[in-house]
Amino acid sequence: MTWDLLSQGPHLLVAGTTGSGKSELLQSLILALASQHSPAALAMALIDFKGGASFGPCPRLPHVLGQVTDLDLGGASRCLDGLHAEVRRRKQVLLTHGVPHLSGLPAGTLPRLLVVIDEFRTLSEELDKRLGSLLRIAAQGRSLGIHLVLATQRPAGAVSAEMRANVTARLCLRVVGVGDSHDVIDSPLAASLSPGRPGRAVLRVGSAPPRLLQCAYADAPERAEKVEVRRAPTWAEMGEPPQAPPPVAGPAPVDSFAGNPASLGGLQESSMEGSGKGSVADSVKDSGKDTAGSPVRSPAVRLVERARQAHSPTLWAPLWLPALPPVIPVTDLPRPTDEALPFALADLPAAQTRQAVTWRPDEGPLAVIGRARSGRTTALVTLAAQALSAQTPSSQALSLRALSLRALSAQKQGGQEPGAQALGSPGLGAPALGAQVPGAQVPNTEGLAPPGRGGGWRVQVLADRRSLPQFERLGPAVTLASSADPVAAASLLTTLGACPLPGPTLLLIDGLEALREVLFLPGADPLAGALGAVGLAVAVTAEGAGLAGMAARFGPRLLLATGDPAADQMLGVPPRLAGLPPTPGRGVWMGAGGPAECQVAAPPGAP
Repeated sequence: MTWDLLSQGPHLLVAGTTGSGKSELLQSLILALASQHSPAALAMALIDFKGGASFGPCPRLPHVLGQVTDLDLGGASRCLDGLHAEVRRRKQVLLTHGVPHLSGLPAGTLPRLLVVIDEFRTLSEELDKRLGSLLRIAAQGRSLGIHLVLATQRPAGAVSAEMRANVTARLCLRVVGVGDSHDVIDSPLAASLSPGRPGRAVLRVGSAPPRLLQCAYADAPERAEKVEVRRAPTWAEMGEPPQAPPPVAGPAPVDSFAGNPASLGGLQESSMEGSGKGSVADSVKDSGKDTAGSPVRSPAVRLVERARQAHSPTLWAPLWLPALPPVIPVTDLPRPTDEALPFALADLPAAQTRQAVTWRPDEGPLAVIGRARSGRTTALVTLAAQALSAQTPSSQALSLRALSLRALSAQKQGGQEPGAQALGSPGLGAPALGAQVPGAQVPNTEGLAPPGRGGGWRVQVLADRRSLPQFERLGPAVTLASSADPVAAASLLTTLGACPLPGPTLLLIDGLEALREVLFLPGADPLAGALGAVGLAVAVTAEGAGLAGMAARFGPRLLLATGDPAADQMLGVPPRLAGLPPTPGRGVWMGAGGPAECQVAAPPGAP
């Protein structure tokens, strides 16, 4: 029996209880299509929510653009985003060529895309808010050349009425109850199929009568290539009269189908419109060895290997990019400019691309929010490294300098330690770690942080003592100090907030809550004054979304992942991006362009 995916589709619903042969049916369908069509004409995406073993060797076919399983819910979400982007892309291609249907495009423009989903119910339960792309495919797939095969144990409650309205073909293997059979094929026949015959199913296309069939088994032992045939002797030659076989007592088998001859007992092929070059259906012979001369594991594996030999890997772009790596060198990002600092890489599966996360200080102060060891400090170090590496032809070249807060404290108390040096004094170069600033020079912002490498940004760092070594790796151009000294911190913030700034200045604060505790002064808030200073850009790290009571003063945010969906949403992560793995530096960028998963780049010299 032949079933045509185009004329009898464009989508297929497969139902069947455990042990009915559902996974084997899907493998046979995929292998049959792959044996008749080249990767240039047919591409596939496999979604396995049954533990990852439903499709056997099929993911190795050159036709397959990607596979995801329920072991990677993030990957499954990315897959649905990728399908959504593919729908939009195909619409644009049809619009560009001025045709309403895929068949009107020039050959080789787009392949037909088959999306096979095993255990659709589990997918719908885990990602129920992300199924919009599948609904669009069900409604528009015929013209776009995208076909769905949805397999589940019980479609009731999982496959919506909107989706069923666009699924014409329904194939039901054995189900437990008559109600389940009626729900799929509007007939009780599937509930009467024998449990001892896996692969026996009932196919119904539209309102046509149901048809009984036996699905092909991809791993069935193959017949011997040479079979000896001889004529059987007649009864007369054997000298024995013919005898009728004894009658069989009892009713006919429950899976016999009245009105359908024995010719319905096997699914011979599954066809699509047009056949690609290099078909491997005829090249699979009954040899007991593969191309390497070693015994093959199964006929299905042999067919996959023949397909890989007959076809080169598909040239079509993947439907979704792989997940972001845990480590991204800062050198992979674009060069910073005098107006923006790229410091992370965002994953945009809905656009099938990746994009640098760039902070523009004119959008407001930046808050990096996350738990300890989530990569908060690394984000500030990367910003500092990008500032150091910026090279622009104008006077806005970035430089990095840090203040010694001990000198500010000494100035506040009216004293000065011997041996103190002015930052940027002629001939002295950059001071070493812990160098002092004379109190008389504190109000002079030119003396505190002179521009480096041709002028431009002045960058100040307030850091916790435990994070100082991370900033120290940036080199001798950095002078570091602890933010635990309330007098020094207040003096710095007051200076930055009150004095006219000769140029754009960047203030990095590592640990906002701790700084607010040591800066508690009745009737004065030097940090609030610094946040509102003209020409001062501020980036901070914090543990909570409240930002020590100053949330309204901040603009874009980087919310670092906790691994707990509920905790992520408390930080402000949208539900669809909550629950990302707690990889250091992995988070959600909340800025211009909408929420996006991202990975903070590792600064130079990071372990």
